[in-house]
Amino acid sequence: IITLTQTKKMAAVPIVLFDKKFWGKWDDFVRENMLPNKLISDGDEKIYTITEDITEVVELIKNQRTCCDR
Repeated sequence: IITLTQTKKMAAVPIVLFDKKFWGKWDDFVRENMLPNKLISDGDEKIYTITEDITEVVELIKNQRTCCDR
């Protein structure tokens, strides 16, 4: 989904990774290795949100224009 969003093959949708403990190491790898080595573009690390808060998940989905404008 991240690649499809980056390449504009699909509309941007909220990409929510739930469980900071689980996804934190992956996020660290992205920010400490991929981003500085230009393996991803600046801003790509902002395509997804890592959270523990179900209310935040609901708000991200509700506030997504392509999701809720139908």
